[in-house]
Amino acid sequence: MTISDKTRVAPHNMAINLSHSGGLERQHVTARSARDRQVHTLWAHGRWEKLAAILPDFCCNHPPLRYRGLSACTGLDEPKSDLPLLLQIWMRQPNIAMDFSLKRNPPRTAAPSSAIEIQPVDTRGRTSDFLRVPHTVFKDDPQWIPPLDLERRLHISTSRNPYFQHAEARLWVAYREGAPVGRISAQIDRLHLERYGDATGHFGFLDSVDDVLVFQQLLATAEQWLRSKGIVRALGPMSFSLWHETGLLVDGFDRPPSVLMGHAQPYYESHILRAGYRPIRDLIAYAYDCATPTPPTAARIIERSNRRSKIDIRPIRRGRKDINEEFAVIMDIINDSWSDNWGFVPMTAEEVHEFGSLLRMLTRPGDVAIAEYDGEPAAFILVMPNINEAISDLRGRLLPLGWAKLLLRLKWWRVRSMRMPLLGVRKKHHGSTTGAALALMLIEAVRSFNFENGAEFAELSWVLDDNTRIKHIIDLAGGQIYKRYRIFEKDIPAADR
Repeated sequence: MTISDKTRVAPHNMAINLSHSGGLERQHVTARSARDRQVHTLWAHGRWEKLAAILPDFCCNHPPLRYRGLSACTGLDEPKSDLPLLLQIWMRQPNIAMDFSLKRNPPRTAAPSSAIEIQPVDTRGRTSDFLRVPHTVFKDDPQWIPPLDLERRLHISTSRNPYFQHAEARLWVAYREGAPVGRISAQIDRLHLERYGDATGHFGFLDSVDDVLVFQQLLATAEQWLRSKGIVRALGPMSFSLWHETGLLVDGFDRPPSVLMGHAQPYYESHILRAGYRPIRDLIAYAYDCATPTPPTAARIIERSNRRSKIDIRPIRRGRKDINEEFAVIMDIINDSWSDNWGFVPMTAEEVHEFGSLLRMLTRPGDVAIAEYDGEPAAFILVMPNINEAISDLRGRLLPLGWAKLLLRLKWWRVRSMRMPLLGVRKKHHGSTTGAALALMLIEAVRSFNFENGAEFAELSWVLDDNTRIKHIIDLAGGQIYKRYRIFEKDIPAADR
């Protein structure tokens, strides 16, 4: 096998593509640098020793998508793609070919992370890159469900999300060779600072390919911004707050996420720990079979409580004149029952209105129920259809026909899975048989309603791992732990500036 002198000559505006048969094909590209021209010249003149000397460095700096004609020369393709070039060099200088093979291996482990670039999300293009990062990270994960792109854009919009009326945030994207490979947010909630005075900020939206240096640089960027604002502790992930997607999935990767719950790859946790973070709280998600009636122990608690006092369970009134009053009752119960919960910050009036609009659109009368104890609203429960089931094949897009599919699945076909994100019992009933009965009766009420309407599965989430009272109630109701999420923290004192 030989290469003719005519074939060997390569003008500077031509790239060399070495086929696996050993021949040369020419593709028209523009020489991008002096190093490009040097490689072409050395090849054309048969300067194999010098060519082998510079190729390891050359390979680490030429992405195959930009220099497709040099695919056999780039160390970023599959390892076998260098074989034709090595064969060509070996025909002239076998020792040099072997030397090149040894030289180019070490840079392969260091090269991917050496070109990481962290950019703020300050243009439309970077906003799109920010939203598309998970599509890269989870492209081979059959359990991941792409969220609706429109909903995510509204969520990160400072003009549309009422969260930003009391908070500020920054978003970043990590790029490698022009391709987005990671993302993160950092946010500061003034209401949290006013309530706790702990100089704590939060990070969220953390997604990345499997590269610890990408994680470290993203987290370091978020920490630097938080530190510049006087923050001394970073906590997360929260996207953006406890009312939104919270915690990192650390157990339960084999099941798809429910609506408003996150997903992750198994390597996320180890990379976060290597960046200096430590676990602070675990959040539990329970699986619940809607076909399972109230277990005997729970039924006895309900019966015993009913003998002593009157508990009435009713759906919320959804009339235009009543709905605002009903939501006011629900928020009053939440603020009372959750006031001592770790990290709790009450919703603002604007956030309550936004949340109410969402519930009116997604829920039916039997999905939200209030328990009255001796005529006084004492507890409530809310379940919602698992939208993720309905959008699993839409790839995050509502156009051109995604909106029609979603409407059909929600209004006519109905999804078969639900999520219970909210359950609250007034504080004065905590730790009592009455409190347990209120919660159990509410769970049974929404279970039977949704089971009669075709629901088969429900996720009860999330619950703090140290909230033994609620965990005990869910155990009594028949729930089984099937997922675990984790929140991490790290001190970022001003001395580290």
